[in-house]
Amino acid sequence: MRKFFIYIAGLTIASAIVFFLVFSFGRSPSLEQEMARRAYRQRGKEALSIPSLRPAEIEEPVEVEELPAPEVLDLTDDVTVTRLPLAEAGVVLLLDGLLAGGDGNGGTLPREEFRRGLEGFFRRHPANVRLGLRVPASEMEADCGETVQLKQCGAWAPSELVGAVRRGEARGPRNISRGLEDAAADLVGTIGEQAIIIITGGDERCGGAPCQIAAALQEALNPVRIFVIVLRPPTGYAPYEAMPPPVWQSRMECLAERGRGELFQASTAKELEGALLRIASDLQPNVTARAFHAGEREITGISVENRSDWGVSISPAGVSGREGIDASSFPAVFNLSAGEYDLSFRYRGQERVVRGLTISPGERVEIKADFRAGELYLQPKDTAGQELVGDTTDFNCFWGAEVFQEDDLNRDYGASCSFPAHFVLQPGSYTVRVWKGPEDVWLEKVTVEEGETSVETVVFAGE
Repeated sequence: MRKFFIYIAGLTIASAIVFFLVFSFGRSPSLEQEMARRAYRQRGKEALSIPSLRPAEIEEPVEVEELPAPEVLDLTDDVTVTRLPLAEAGVVLLLDGLLAGGDGNGGTLPREEFRRGLEGFFRRHPANVRLGLRVPASEMEADCGETVQLKQCGAWAPSELVGAVRRGEARGPRNISRGLEDAAADLVGTIGEQAIIIITGGDERCGGAPCQIAAALQEALNPVRIFVIVLRPPTGYAPYEAMPPPVWQSRMECLAERGRGELFQASTAKELEGALLRIASDLQPNVTARAFHAGEREITGISVENRSDWGVSISPAGVSGREGIDASSFPAVFNLSAGEYDLSFRYRGQERVVRGLTISPGERVEIKADFRAGELYLQPKDTAGQELVGDTTDFNCFWGAEVFQEDDLNRDYGASCSFPAHFVLQPGSYTVRVWKGPEDVWLEKVTVEEGETSVETVVFAGE
């Protein structure tokens, strides 16, 4: 019996030793892994994944495929379209701490709802916009000294941006002022237009002056525009459904105004995504419409009294009865979403139409319309048949000529204080007044033909 107990005791001790060795070697990390974890925790970051010891924060931006060389299309004899890649723009999103890290909803606002809008923007934002991510708060509670960078400004794949937001975490108070300064530093070295988009569900909590900082950024060598998106509880998100507008919204309005940007409100994922896409597209106009006289002299300026026969109209292609966008000047600049559009150029009775023009993401389009004008020369003579030549601008316009629309003397199409007087006009009939001192000569119904030169001789009777 004694031998039996000794045998059992020995077997128990051996089993314990084996269990201890298996448990210890199976659970203990390597020295390299343990040192890496400790160093990373000291910096307030999330624990490193094993076996990889490479932090996500040092991932390099992915390469974005360049657009092809400029493409010039001759749609008609009178309209050409040139397609070019959009110039780069740098944008840093200052994300409310609500959006970074963790799962589920965040108190007064639905975190997952707004994250869907943010991630939708990551998938659809223009290829020319380089994105950076930062949370205007410290990783440490009650610390107003730092803000957290989630991604440096670069060309990132959507999945990398989504992962950075979900891994990020900030526990400190909302520090919009310091966030603006750090985001502006993130943009140093980026090319083209620069902007910071503040997405916030609350006010500055660190006693800073974000409005003054926004104004100061406009005085920099490369001004940084500031946009603000205020997050609001969606309808039915009890018990906050009846929340009044926040008292701090006026400060957000000041931020957008001083920062040459715009203020938006979003209470759903769709509204947040739409506001972000609108801002990204507004950073650089993607459609420019120009008009020319006979392919040479560009027509510029604002239509007198906004008359309807001078300007450009744009509307979605094939959508009848839908109001479009009108501009009463040349050149005209637009920001359009990707899609197909119909354009109408108007200039003094002539029209050039482009139908089904495709606007693609990541490109800018320049449309040139040619109005083949005619020319009118007025050569006055005295009673002896001597031609009057010279410029009298410095002599209170002692002589000269003025051209009006045939049936409306309130529409002045040009004046000259020189003889011979030269006018480039669209085809049509005009009334012309020619004067020399107190003497006026009126020529009615002077006809200008497209592409032709008309010469009119005027004889002054004299004293």
